Amino acid sequence: MIKGGVPNVTIILPEETEFDHYVQATPVDIDALARQRFPKASPEKLELVKKSLPAAMKVEADRVGDEEKLADEELMAFIKQMSGAELVLKRLKKREEMPKGNLVFLGADLAMAIRGEDYDDT
Repeated sequence: MIKGGVPNVTIILPEETEFDHYVQATPVDIDALARQRFPKASPEKLELVKKSLPAAMKVEADRVGDEEKLADEELMAFIKQMSGAELVLKRLKKREEMPKGNLVFLGADLAMAIRGEDYDDT
């Protein structure tokens, strides 16, 4: 990652992390999540779940935090502490071309992209 005191990798993090998608869930996202998690629920129970799910998601998000951003921050701090060098961070937008060179990917969406799947959750 560091050669001659100079970074030779770029950390790639999605512009919007999974955490961002989770805390900014649309009503359609919440409906899909409720149906996925409770496939046998009656329509009445499903409506109750959909009403309570946003508050529960916020509590969970506050408890867990953004793991992708945390991984980025910890990796950069660790490398700086060991070498004094600061790694470059690139926030990649959807459908943006991958940069060239040595890359460190953080996040499930980017893992899909390097496997050849579309980096797009829509």
